[in-house]
Amino acid sequence: METDDSHPDVGETVRRGADEDRGIVPPELTGPPPDLTWVWFSRPASIDEIASCVGPGWRPLVAELVVDLVALGWDGRVVQVKQKFGELRFYIAQDAAISPDVSSHIAKRIKVSRAASVLTCDMCGDRGSIRAVSELSVRATCDRHVDVPNRDVPATVPGPQSTA
Repeated sequence: METDDSHPDVGETVRRGADEDRGIVPPELTGPPPDLTWVWFSRPASIDEIASCVGPGWRPLVAELVVDLVALGWDGRVVQVKQKFGELRFYIAQDAAISPDVSSHIAKRIKVSRAASVLTCDMCGDRGSIRAVSELSVRATCDRHVDVPNRDVPATVPGPQSTA
């Protein structure tokens, strides 16, 4: 199997998340914010806003993913960020201007974060696993948060700003 040494493996991503301060943007990723846009709303987005679409335990994963994707050449157009079937889902707009090689690296990096999310509690960021939290719902959680509803996540992506 071919490996890509330019991206961290899932274990490294989870370990870094567990070792860092639980702020949304890990310290080594600070700097000028990338230009990000919500595609459906045609308005600017911030890393904090994008990360707030998932539980607090996954926000460092999302922030790190955004910074890594921008470094790979992603244009910053976000379609949707959510939890589905206990996994992080990060959907971006396709950019016809980037090469297939860059597009492949971007897709691989998103898959690394998705894989890391199933091993990370969406509430606290500690080691977790996918668990049934009701008859119809699963999420990645640790033992401590298995019975805690994740109400810290908005039901939808933030919409256009009101001018009223």
